Amino acid sequence: MRIYYIGASTCILDIDNKIRIGIDPAIFPINHKINFKSFESTRIKAPKYQISVFENIDVWLITHSHEDHIDSLGKEKTVGSKIICDIKSGKLIFADRETIALKWKQEYRFIKDGYSVTFTAIPAYHGNSVFTRALTGKVNGYLVKVDNGICIQTVYFTGDTVYHRKILQYLPQNINVLIANLGNVKSDLFGGPLTMNLSMLKKFLTYIHVDKVIPIHIDDYSHYETSISEVKSAGLEILPLGKWIDL
Repeated sequence: MRIYYIGASTCILDIDNKIRIGIDPAIFPINHKINFKSFESTRIKAPKYQISVFENIDVWLITHSHEDHIDSLGKEKTVGSKIICDIKSGKLIFADRETIALKWKQEYRFIKDGYSVTFTAIPAYHGNSVFTRALTGKVNGYLVKVDNGICIQTVYFTGDTVYHRKILQYLPQNINVLIANLGNVKSDLFGGPLTMNLSMLKKFLTYIHVDKVIPIHIDDYSHYETSISEVKSAGLEILPLGKWIDL
């Protein structure tokens, strides 16, 4: 298994050169501005990729409809692939396409070349209070279970979430790869932060065993507040942009 990190929360997972899974295609260039309901954000780190990396993507996972997770350029890259998404994205972003829109805890099974891949929508809490979560909207995390008939591997994409104890009941005790959206977004907001900080990630890791942790969604936009130095000080590895990395 290998991963190609493009920036923000956009990455491609390649499984034994058989299956490719993409998540949250947001590839607008540096200096692009996003208008959220109560603030504006600017892309301050450019995405990095070769066009060829978007070829032959079997499945795209969309966690939610915010523009730092799917933008119009990214949507173009999803043509020809299966789309698994949250309910709102299915209605708003992909109203012109057929999608597999999953509610929390629902599953979809994909089979190709002797591989069985099960996608489960995992609850994601995009804010630290009921009030902020009502403003940000519902988000899917995804648990990906890959069975090649010999072994089973699991990858958990957290999506934009804070630590919440209810998430744990939908996760296995052992996970091979955890791809964690950090950012500590709007930490000074009442009901913030809107996404995970490092202490929340550490709390997750006290309850589940993870072979490899991959932090993403760190400093790509001006509203992301986690720093690279903080992540490195926590002993976590930062993925390089625009290249395949073996897991």
